[in-house]
Amino acid sequence: MIWWIRSNGSVNVDGVSNGYLHKEWSGRAWIVTRTDLQVKQSYLVSLYGSKHVTYCGNWHAPRFPVFPFGDVNQPCLGLLSEAEILQADLPNSSTLSIEPSVIEFYTMRGKKVRVSR
Repeated sequence: MIWWIRSNGSVNVDGVSNGYLHKEWSGRAWIVTRTDLQVKQSYLVSLYGSKHVTYCGNWHAPRFPVFPFGDVNQPCLGLLSEAEILQADLPNSSTLSIEPSVIEFYTMRGKKVRVSR
């Protein structure tokens, strides 16, 4: 079981505050949730090992201050249906930049997602 804790960090999409942030209890991963789209979209950013960003499909993080991921049927594994791919604004993983207090990446639709943590 992995516990995710709401962070006071900010999520900006193209310079406008549009989202919220959760961190994995040890801080080795973050879930970035965008609220600028009609359907919220979340991305999992791994800061451990090979750093990468993954789209979470139809699932998005709840606004709860704390929530768990179980060991079975975890969201954000990167396995997407064709419908999810068509609806998604997928991250462009090659643009991922991780600094001590900022995570930044672009989406395939050209949106700049900047997280201050």
